[in-house]
Amino acid sequence: MNRKLKKELSECFRAPDPREKKAFLKKIPVPRANMSSFILTQIFFIRKRIWAVSILIFAAAVLGTYIIDLNAVWLVSSLVPFLAMEVVTESGKSGACGMEELEKSARFSLKSVVMARFLILGIFNLGIMFFLSCICREAVNMPLMRSVVYLFVPYLLTAFISLRIVRQFRSREGMYGCIVTAVLVGVCNLVIHRISANIHLSGEYVCWGIAAALLALLTGVELYKMLKETEEYRWNLSLTD
Repeated sequence: MNRKLKKELSECFRAPDPREKKAFLKKIPVPRANMSSFILTQIFFIRKRIWAVSILIFAAAVLGTYIIDLNAVWLVSSLVPFLAMEVVTESGKSGACGMEELEKSARFSLKSVVMARFLILGIFNLGIMFFLSCICREAVNMPLMRSVVYLFVPYLLTAFISLRIVRQFRSREGMYGCIVTAVLVGVCNLVIHRISANIHLSGEYVCWGIAAALLALLTGVELYKMLKETEEYRWNLSLTD
């Protein structure tokens, strides 16, 4: 087909200019949802095995403390890195599954999804950590604040390293890296206890507190960077122009 014929056909079958397009688009119903309802709906999108593994970790810590008769603080603090690993891997699931571009363009974008899942799982893990801290306090006759600090150091260390891994490797390799990190932190925690069984004495409490505060800051910075890298595309009806 030559160019002249193509031009003539395009002139004969030219589509009419749209009329009242903006008025029509305004009539399209837009689903209304506030942030609180969005966060609640995200609970059902978190994989059931995440909740199951968290409960299993809690049960293992309780059984190990009261039945196996191991040192409560070091047993529990060697298990909590897996709680941190779950939060990061679940929040980075979109990158591992190749859904980042699609979720960035949704009304509630990837950034909102990541924040919601961090909030949900973070609150859930805080509840578990509080109960575990109470168990440790009763088992070894330790002040509650000290047991909290001892549990949060390996938790925050795992979260910090895992966030860096997920930011660098937005694929399944990043998820595997988070698992390896949790295992290494837990094992190193037990090894340190074997080398120095008295490392949790009151004289070392200040150092542990400084480490917890520093790791909390570094984890917050990594989380901020991760959220900045998942900035949303603007969602509105102008995408249909």
